[in-house]
Amino acid sequence: MRPLLAGLAFCLLVGCASAPLPPASAAPEPMERANRVDVRLDEPPAEALRLVARALAARGYGVESSDAALGILSTSPRAVGGIAVEIDATADDADGGSVVQLRGRFALDVRGLRTPMRIDLRGAGGSAARQAWDELVATAETFGGTVAYARD
Repeated sequence: MRPLLAGLAFCLLVGCASAPLPPASAAPEPMERANRVDVRLDEPPAEALRLVARALAARGYGVESSDAALGILSTSPRAVGGIAVEIDATADDADGGSVVQLRGRFALDVRGLRTPMRIDLRGAGGSAARQAWDELVATAETFGGTVAYARD
């Protein structure tokens, strides 16, 4: 009976330790496993989305799809170091301006296979995960607004 209880306790501890983190509202500093960068702009959403598209193009991203009525934009993959990065942007009304939310995916090319992974704040300084996060943040900073970080 004791080994069974010990095994159940171990499983409970491991399960709790690996549970996903709860969502976190936008904050001026990134939190653990942040996966979204919000940029507050003075322009209305449609104009903000055009500004974002131009800034992404200036960084070498191609726009794969966009819908001005829905306020969404997705890029095609762009090589950043040894990874491929894709960015999704949404623009919504916010007190006379807009908030652009950036999320993304990155993929390593391993023997010709690419498996996209969500970009979030993790990994050591030179890791692919940190490289992808740094690219998402650097891209957001080119928009010229106030940057905040969140976790979905």
